[in-house]
Amino acid sequence: MSRRAMLLITSKLSAPKRDYTITLGKEGASAAMPIEYSSYGLLHTSFSNILLYVVNHGTYHRGNVTAILRQQSYAGVPIDYLLYLMERRQQLS
Repeated sequence: MSRRAMLLITSKLSAPKRDYTITLGKEGASAAMPIEYSSYGLLHTSFSNILLYVVNHGTYHRGNVTAILRQQSYAGVPIDYLLYLMERRQQLS
């Protein structure tokens, strides 16, 4: 699959989430929402806090994958977001 095809698929999959976030707005993102955990009970938090959790949790897993690759003598892959942005800027110019 080409890079262009993968970008198109990613864009289509992320569009509903992007649209929801735009529709939610600043007030909606900071409003309290209940989340119920079977083990821990009810938690009231904001959408923005959940979004930060998802991003950080993803970072945790990327770090684990990189550690496993290095243990198997493979070169690690860059997972730094700012590095990604700089590399992307170079590719687009």
